[in-house]
Amino acid sequence: MKERGKPRAELQHASKKVFDTILILKGREVMKCKDILEKLSEYLDGELDPKLCQDIERHMEDCHPCLVFVNTLKKTITLYKFASSEPLPKEVHLRLHDYLKKECKGS
Repeated sequence: MKERGKPRAELQHASKKVFDTILILKGREVMKCKDILEKLSEYLDGELDPKLCQDIERHMEDCHPCLVFVNTLKKTITLYKFASSEPLPKEVHLRLHDYLKKECKGS
């Protein structure tokens, strides 16, 4: 039986290793994965300088983990926007509220 939380710890360790990576392209250093994370919100919101957007996109051409992460986040945002446009049925809302209330008291 696997320990609870162990896969999460392994994932955190693996993601730290991935996001500490520096890509070297044609003899020059390009953005670190960690740099992309720091600028990701602005990038996705279209608020970033076009030069930085190009640097991020160039990085993702050669960094599959960052490309997957950014694409997954984009899909998550799209799903959230779609889901938030539909109100929860009253019964589901009440059950969810009761559950969260119970769980918060248990902490």
